[in-house]
Amino acid sequence: KTAEEKLKVLVEQNEKADAEAETLKQEIKDEKAELDKLKDTDTEKIQAESKLQEKNGTLQNIGEISFDIKEVTALEKDRKEAQESFRKAEEARRKAEEEYNGKLGAFLNGQAGVLAEYLEEGKRCPVCGSLTHPQKAQKVADVPTKEELDGFQKVKETAQKNSEDASKEAAELVAKCDEKKGSVLAAAKKLKSSLSAYEDVETALEDLKTETESVIKELENTLRKLTKKAERKEKLEQEIPKKEKKREEKQEEKAETEKEIATCREQKKEAEEQADKLRASLEFSSKEEAQEKISKYREKAEEIERLIRETKKAHSDETMEISRLKGEIKAAGDAIKGKPEIDADAASREKEQLEAERKALS
Repeated sequence: KTAEEKLKVLVEQNEKADAEAETLKQEIKDEKAELDKLKDTDTEKIQAESKLQEKNGTLQNIGEISFDIKEVTALEKDRKEAQESFRKAEEARRKAEEEYNGKLGAFLNGQAGVLAEYLEEGKRCPVCGSLTHPQKAQKVADVPTKEELDGFQKVKETAQKNSEDASKEAAELVAKCDEKKGSVLAAAKKLKSSLSAYEDVETALEDLKTETESVIKELENTLRKLTKKAERKEKLEQEIPKKEKKREEKQEEKAETEKEIATCREQKKEAEEQADKLRASLEFSSKEEAQEKISKYREKAEEIERLIRETKKAHSDETMEISRLKGEIKAAGDAIKGKPEIDADAASREKEQLEAERKALS
């Protein structure tokens, strides 16, 4: 029975080890096939990371160019303001010059009128040297003084300087604005070579930004998937050797168990042979006969046990009686201690004589 139970356990253990080894074999096969599919994951991940970095760089460049476009817009505003300032300064210059020229003409005409008063026929003109004076200059009213004329000249010169400064500032801003536009267009053409005019840059960049952000989103999503695949690949690379080792252990365990099974079967065979020999030497022909005999022995044993219990009780009772009598003997012994010795027979005869005398007296 022990061999059979052990054999059953070993067979179950062997079957379990075999099933586990087979399961591990299939798992290893499946995981190797999965790992083979994931073999290019690291390369794909590196490529995706590189492309994502490139697209992020493009987005950063777009941001920088957009910032430059804002700078161009600010420069355009400054240019327009400068050009407007130049226009106003030029208008002021023109007006100041006209006013000065008018005042200069009036001043010169006034001077001519004064000189004309002193011209005489036959005398040379101090200005042109002519001896005749057919059309003398007329003396005019409202002739500005030399000091007033100088004041108008200063106003004209100041307006002229303001116009020149405004022109210079406007020209510098125009040049700076054009240079910045050229720089922006050149930078934008690196991102989109088809661009040819600055005016198309902002719209093109907006489209490129939208497109790039969409690509970045896709790449980030792809990269997340590839990261999971890479993690799975790494896990498989760690798990497969462990499972192969575990499968080898299960196969070794199976081989060891098979040895134990063979040993156990041998033990069972030997035990069966021994059991057959023992059956041949049994006192009873059947288990029932033996059990009947056992029942009789049990009844006899129970009777013996009953007699033993009764004998023990009787022995206990007698022991108690002996103890009681010993107590009485001791008490009697204690009672006669120090009493004189008497002859019981003589005392008995004396008693009988005294009783006879008492009877006679009665």
